[in-house]
Amino acid sequence: SGNDHIILGWQGSSTHYDDLWMIRKPLKKILRKHPNVHFHCQGLNADFLVKEPQVETSTDWTMVREWPPRLAQLNYDIGIAPVVDRPFNRGKSNIKFQEYSLLQIPTVASDVGEYKDIQHGVTGFLANSNDSWYYYLDKLIRDVELRREIGSNANQYVRTHYSIEGKIHLWDVAYKDIIEKYKTEHGSDNKFLSG
Repeated sequence: SGNDHIILGWQGSSTHYDDLWMIRKPLKKILRKHPNVHFHCQGLNADFLVKEPQVETSTDWTMVREWPPRLAQLNYDIGIAPVVDRPFNRGKSNIKFQEYSLLQIPTVASDVGEYKDIQHGVTGFLANSNDSWYYYLDKLIRDVELRREIGSNANQYVRTHYSIEGKIHLWDVAYKDIIEKYKTEHGSDNKFLSG
């Protein structure tokens, strides 16, 4: 891709410090190999990266409703979702993958929890070591067509598997299950259910 300016992006609060810290070595190695790559860190003061000239950090807060257009304005070429493998993180959603994918931004994520939904090499890349983080970031940086292909595949996948239209029926099923359990435990003539 020549010397095209490439933005590697991440966003999160200070509660994710450990997640970003975990990949500091491959990140620094990538930035040193590729002077055209800039890392934009949104929401967290990544003090361990401040000496890197290609790192931009912003700790500005964005209101939830303003976040989708704000993320689009950040113009990431590649999004990252590093997650330390621990019980708390295994229970989290893969929201970063979903947000990046809706903007056709390819994702490199930890092979943890809901991020395992990423189809490795098709809708994104799953990394589980410093070497694999470096390898997949480097691969995407060097191949603009691969970035487009992964971003497009991920966009289609997320629109199909995570849209409310595709999932709304599950709420109906859940409510019916709850009502049936309640009727079984408390009797079907309960005033709570008669509305």
